Amino acid sequence: MDAALGRLLLQIHPDLVLTDWTLARIKEQLGFVLPAERKVRLKLALNGSLRILDITAVLREACGILAASALKAVREALARCPSDHMEEFISSIIIVGGGAALQGLPRMIQDGLRKDGLDGAAVHTVRNPQALFALGALKWALATPDEAWGVPLFNYRPAA
Repeated sequence: MDAALGRLLLQIHPDLVLTDWTLARIKEQLGFVLPAERKVRLKLALNGSLRILDITAVLREACGILAASALKAVREALARCPSDHMEEFISSIIIVGGGAALQGLPRMIQDGLRKDGLDGAAVHTVRNPQALFALGALKWALATPDEAWGVPLFNYRPAA
């Protein structure tokens, strides 16, 4: 999504230079998907002068790409769930990671699942989805046996 946002912005403003970090911050702090709606204007230095750019439409389009992928991933995960536990799973979906901070994303996923006939779908996010994602990945890595890694994590020993 960050790359799509960068491409879309460059189509409108070819002389605009934004770092990957800046694009990620724009997504996480200003991004939204329908049904949420907001005006997004950035004050940027462009061609040696400060300009205010309305990036609402571009940001909505780029965030829509991420939202469609997120909904697809949730659908695929639910398709692998045992049917006798489906109600339990669909009533407690929690999304995490940088994209989970998009305003309206939980509602959009929930509405998409309900259109699929999963009326009990309830999608939530947490206060700091990026940190929770990183913490979960770290816990998973620490719980993975050394022999399961292509390059063993715990075989490195500093020289004495």
